[in-house]
Amino acid sequence: LTARIVKVFEAKEFKRKDKIGKVANVILGDSSGTIRLSLWDRQTEIAEKLKPGMSVELFGAYTRENGLGGAEVRLGTKGGIKILEDSDIPPIEKLAKREIARQHIASLKEGSMSEIKAALVQLFETNIFFEVCPTCGRRVKMNDNKFTCEEHGKVEPKKTIVLSGVIDDGTGNIRAVFFRENALKLIGMDIDQVLKIKDSFFDNLDVLGKEFIMFGRVRKNKLFGRLEFVVNNIREIDMEKEINKVINNLTTNVLTR
Repeated sequence: LTARIVKVFEAKEFKRKDKIGKVANVILGDSSGTIRLSLWDRQTEIAEKLKPGMSVELFGAYTRENGLGGAEVRLGTKGGIKILEDSDIPPIEKLAKREIARQHIASLKEGSMSEIKAALVQLFETNIFFEVCPTCGRRVKMNDNKFTCEEHGKVEPKKTIVLSGVIDDGTGNIRAVFFRENALKLIGMDIDQVLKIKDSFFDNLDVLGKEFIMFGRVRKNKLFGRLEFVVNNIREIDMEKEINKVINNLTTNVLTR
């Protein structure tokens, strides 16, 4: 795997049973998108040598689910990072300007990254709350009446939410999943506000029928065997931008005829 360093986060220390552990996150990017690299314990020394803009080659690496419906990169015990002098990967400035094409729901394909303009037409009334590790953000499990993270041992977890429902853009509909901050953006609340109304959460929402611009990835839900849209970012519609987008598309079509 070759990529460009987009951002390097400062290493954090945490308690793991009777030991002190460390974790450092690095954002990698190429022409297809970005992904998080997590470096653990002695591997964090590698992060100290990395700077945004560097091109690198990863070896002995693997991917795993990140608890947000996506994936992250880890280094194996024999893995490492080689800094490259030359690379064909675009510079950070061009990576940041990369636009994800807007698509209709009817044309979505598994594995694609897309932008969608759609309305939320249904929310599934399921248990929305779950606990995560305050250090790595991964879901924690209850063992012996204590919450345990597989990476960081016993922790005092943070509460967060996940919402799922159906979005429709007129060409079709698809199940959509909103994790954490994106779930909060969808309903226009923060986690403290949600916790205050947890017993009547779905009775206090006024979001059905509202349109949003959503960015995300299409995956196949293994349980139901159908496609779903995992939202990576969501924003309310800016009518001025939408009008300008339509005008630009019309102008482009006229000029190319």
